[in-house]
Order: sequence, then structure tokens, then C-alpha cells
Amino acid sequence: MLYKAVLFDLDGTLTESGEGIVKSVQYALERLGFRDINRKDLLCFVGPPLVRSFMKFYKFSREQAEEGVRLYRERFGKVGIYENKLYPGIPEMLRKLKASGYRIAVASGKPEEYVLKILNYFEIASFFDVVTGSLMDGRRLSKKEVIEECLSRLGMSDDRKHVLMVGDREDDVFGAREAGVDCAAVLYGYGSEQELKAANPAYIVETVDKLTEMLVNGPEAPERPSADESGPSFAGDAKMSYRDSEAPAGTGETAGTGGGPAGKMGSCGAQDPAQTAEILNEKRQEDASQADYGDLPIEDRLRRQLDFSLEIDKEKNIFRQTHLSGKGRNENDAEHAWHMAIMAYLFREYANEKVDITRVMLMCLIHDIVEIDAGDTYAYDEAGIATQKQREDAAKERIFSILPDDQRSELIDLFDEFEACETPEAKFAHAMDNLQPLMLNNSNHGGDWREHKVRSGQIYRRQEKTRLGSARLYEVIDSLIQKNIREGNILP
Repeated sequence: MLYKAVLFDLDGTLTESGEGIVKSVQYALERLGFRDINRKDLLCFVGPPLVRSFMKFYKFSREQAEEGVRLYRERFGKVGIYENKLYPGIPEMLRKLKASGYRIAVASGKPEEYVLKILNYFEIASFFDVVTGSLMDGRRLSKKEVIEECLSRLGMSDDRKHVLMVGDREDDVFGAREAGVDCAAVLYGYGSEQELKAANPAYIVETVDKLTEMLVNGPEAPERPSADESGPSFAGDAKMSYRDSEAPAGTGETAGTGGGPAGKMGSCGAQDPAQTAEILNEKRQEDASQADYGDLPIEDRLRRQLDFSLEIDKEKNIFRQTHLSGKGRNENDAEHAWHMAIMAYLFREYANEKVDITRVMLMCLIHDIVEIDAGDTYAYDEAGIATQKQREDAAKERIFSILPDDQRSELIDLFDEFEACETPEAKFAHAMDNLQPLMLNNSNHGGDWREHKVRSGQIYRRQEKTRLGSARLYEVIDSLIQKNIREGNILP
């Protein structure tokens, strides 16, 4: 067998991840003040390191690029990571490779913790002997460094001629070359045929089926330059093409820089540096989604109520830092609102004052709708909290204005009452808003507190509103906080 181990890139090779990456890049750019962004022009961010892409395509300084990555992760880590799907045939290919005796690994430029989450989400992690990615602090950023670490973990640093890298972008080809391993470039991902041919990989493969066939049957050895030939001596100077006869080169699906089902790289033209210098720290408000009712005889009031009902469906896509019990995925805003509304009904006997429980439950259900536009603000993110009111006020006006005027006023008044935290109902609703995530965090052994290095003082300051709503529930919360301090989950 020519190769003993195969290293796979993730984005564009195992998974079709463009949607989550592009939307998260768009989110970051909009938070930085850029407007009228065409998502097709952001596909070039799929693959290369994000810092480098922000600097290359938007002329960011290093500091601005790192802020772009931070904002990107706000969305990607909670929702973008799941806007993703396996390419058809990937599990079957991995199963056949293991049966053929290959050692298989992932070597991705994506942060390793994201890679592991994605592989586990798609239930394919068990196929891989080694999983390697970049580090969240910016180390191990280049493809060469990722491949080197992967080879080290496989124990194959001294056997590179028997290792094949598989990827969809020129970065994969260049990184493999620098690490001294052959590379097979796939055309079903995000790199164009023009880009990949220019990078000069050892093999060019058109589909997952052709890649499976090539590896299971054993690829032919690539031609390598002799010592007296000009140019560097490295693996992959010659290309062998494995393509389907039904899809010749030059179709929109595999060639050029435009469109196609695979979502090829767009123009990604560099931005005017002057635009970057004028960055504004506010998020663009999108128009409300409007359902298509055709010619149905629906009066204006009902139509606006239906439009609002459809708009708030977006709340299910706003993911919080808190994880579901049982160390599950991140909780979304709609789940949080539903959970605390039920809790309010169950715990109403512990309210400090008599409350209108219907009003409390409605506050719980609507208080995070504004995050459809404003985004989730983590409870202990001081920078985010500084701009939270401005972002949420703008979101409140846009979203609730979809409703008829009387219901708009009713829900805005209810939202403002919750924020003011002065009435018995608002105080009790805040108690639920604070108890619910703390309860989940405790059930998960303080994982979210440990990840964010949260201190007890931060938690106690937030829980002051709980005391205003329910002295009894505050006693329970105090006991849980102390327990997690003793267990080392919360910093003193």
C-alpha cells in the first residue's frame, strides 16, 4: 500500500460548512460596522486562517483582525458550528478506509475544540486515530504546523512518504508540501479547479466516490522530479486526475470562481482601507422576514401577527453560553425562555410578594426576543454589557413594531418593565432568569464557569436581583454557589 495514513482537512473536505462560517464572518463584519455584505463574497474565508483572511481581504490591522475573530467566535461557537453537514458518502468512505487498514486523522486549521465538537455532532469521531486543529490562542495556526503536530501524534514524523493529506484549498496543498507529504486536492469543496491546479497537488479528485475508489484501490505513485530538474524537490509535483466522466472539467460545479452547488469561492475583493478606518460599533438591523401568503384574504392585523410569529422563530437560532443538562449542546434562547416560564409557574409560591403569574410568564417568554438582532450577551462579558442596552433598544423597536400598534405597545411596555426590575412581577421574572442558567451550570459540574474563569463576586453581583424576587430561592442559589466554590468550579 502506497500510503499508510490519510490526513483529512475538515471544512470543504469532510463537511460542507460554508453556511456557518460565512454567516459568522458576516456577523463579525456587521458588528464592526460594515454594511451591504454579499455572503457569496465571503466564501474565501472558508479554509485559510481567519486572521490572515481579515487582513488580506478587508485590510485589517493585526489587532482589528483578532477582534474580527473574537466576534466571529461569538456566533460560530454557539450556532455557526451547527450550520454544517457532511458531504454525502463521507461515513461510508471512512468505514471503507478503516477496513482497508488505513490510519486516518483530521488535520484542520479550525480550532481543535471546534473540530472535536463537529466530529462528535456528526458521530464520526470514532473513525479517527488522531484529531488535530489549531489552538484558540492563535498558536499552531499554519497548515504546516497542524500537519506536523498530526504526524507527531500519529508517530509518523519519520515516515512522511507514506502519508497523504486530503484537502480542498491551496493552503492544504502548500501546507502538505512544506511538511513533506503528498496531497490530494478535492474539487467538491470550496477551492476552484483553477486555484487547485495552480497549487500543483499530487492528485486531483472530483467527488467523494472517486476519492474513496482511489484510496481503497490504491492510488498510483505520483511522479516526482529528479535531483537535476529545476525547482524544489517535494512530494506532489505531478498531478493525476480522478474525475467522473459524467461531469467534465469546466462545469459550473467544479471550475472557475463562481456558484455551483458546492458554493465555490466568490470574488472576495479586498476592501478599501479607508472603509476599515471608519468602523462603527453597531449592528445592522435586518428587515423582518415576511411570509408569502399569496392572494389569501388575510386582514392587515392578522397578517402582522403572523409575520411576528414567524419572526420570533429566529430566537431558536440564538445560542447561549449555557449548555443543556447532561453536558449537551449550547442552549438556545427559545429553550431558555420556555424553561424559565415553566419554572416561574412552579415556584410562584416562593415569590417575596404576590404576583400576577401570567404577567411573569409572559415577561419570561419575550425578554430575549430582542437577541434576534442584538445577539446574546454573556452575563459576565463586561464589554458586551456596555453596549447591550443600545443594541437591545434598537432591536426592541424593530421586532415589536411588526405587530399591530396596540400589541406593539403592550409588549414593549412589558419588556421595559422587566428591564427596570421594579415591580414584583419583574423582580420574580429576574429571579427565574438567574436561577435557570445557574441550575444548568451546577448540573454540568460548573463547566461553563470553569471555561470562562468566572469568579464568585461576579455571580453574587448578578444574583442580587434574585434576592429581590425570592429570598427563599436566593438561599438555594447561595448554597449552590458555595458548593461550586468548594469543588473548584467557581473562582473565589
